[in-house]
Amino acid sequence: MKRIVEYMSVSLIHHGHVRLIKRASEYGKVIIGLTTDDVIELKKGYPQSCDTSIVKKCLKQWLLSKR
Repeated sequence: MKRIVEYMSVSLIHHGHVRLIKRASEYGKVIIGLTTDDVIELKKGYPQSCDTSIVKKCLKQWLLSKR
């Protein structure tokens, strides 16, 4: 089985992220990497609206509900 890696900078999970993950899963096992808060602030110049730890929990919960 192929492994598909998605690297995401996410403040809020929206339908675009969901579509991307669903589409990628058609090609193999999806591995998602999340950009950390400090990297986002460094690159964008401002902190994101939601901590990466919260985004990670929400994303994990959503993925587990889809099994």
